[in-house]
Amino acid sequence: MNEITPATPETTKRNLTKALGTAKMKRNMFIASFIFPTLLLYLVFSVYPMFKGIYLSLFDWSGGSETYNFIGFDNFKEMLKDDIIVKAIRNDFILVIGKVVGFMVLSLFFAVALTRFNIKGAGFYRTVFFIPNVLSVVVVGVLWRYVYNPNLGFLNSFISLFTDKKFEFAWLGDKWSIFALLPPSIWAGLGFTIICWLPESLVFPRHYMKRPK
Repeated sequence: MNEITPATPETTKRNLTKALGTAKMKRNMFIASFIFPTLLLYLVFSVYPMFKGIYLSLFDWSGGSETYNFIGFDNFKEMLKDDIIVKAIRNDFILVIGKVVGFMVLSLFFAVALTRFNIKGAGFYRTVFFIPNVLSVVVVGVLWRYVYNPNLGFLNSFISLFTDKKFEFAWLGDKWSIFALLPPSIWAGLGFTIICWLPESLVFPRHYMKRPK
């Protein structure tokens, strides 16, 4: 009969290390099978066009011709001379700063209110706040178009309740349109930011919210 040789500690440790290494490799391959397709699509449809656009911006090219004339940063210099481009950049800064401040202040306030102030039906209000996040941009635009309508809009009609005559104001006019875009933008994404704040608001020290004596 063949005698069974007991495994030495070194052999057991080597076999265990090999088994763990195989399991780890399979796990990494499993994770990579999900990450690689998404990463490939991101590189092909986002990263490559971005760098391709930066590269082409350094040339004088009509978009259809086969000749490329290198001009360096002349396109950017001409762009900054255009008043419309400068105005667009300014409007972008207004939207970014306004949305960030609005998101942070309002979402933190509502997250703390829904978790610490013992509001009845807090779960219902969380759902209501999150509904705009699942709406498409088109739906949000149509809704707020009726809100801002100068003749039949909800906003002007509401203000008319407190005035002697009918209030008519073009909120989407040239002067105020950039500021009128802030409420829809904040409203459409506020629910997600509130959800992000909820776990933090649950562990927020309660004594910070007490009124000082």
